[in-house]
Amino acid sequence: MFEHNGRMASAAAVAALEQECPWLRPAFAADLQTLADNTAAVARLYTTDARVLARLAAQVPRCPFDETGSTAWTSFRHEVALARKVSDRAAGTLIRHAVRLTTALPRALALLE
Repeated sequence: MFEHNGRMASAAAVAALEQECPWLRPAFAADLQTLADNTAAVARLYTTDARVLARLAAQVPRCPFDETGSTAWTSFRHEVALARKVSDRAAGTLIRHAVRLTTALPRALALLE
């Protein structure tokens, strides 16, 4: 039992405290389950996006020093940025992560599915 000022809490006090705990309510548990399900769905969506981004990136011609200026790569990165509604820099990060996951870390990608 809980102690307060050196005294043990009564069973009634503990029961009253447990009644106030939201995680014992069915609606709270259902909301937590919804959150867990949504997290799994987001992970699956992330893997799908990673595979699509990697496929798209593989089709874009690359050349040395094509990260700046008017190149096919910067145009592609900008298109991804527009599609995802993020900055060009953030789009570049998304693309790099997608390519890395699909080529070097396929088991990690599979765990997200």
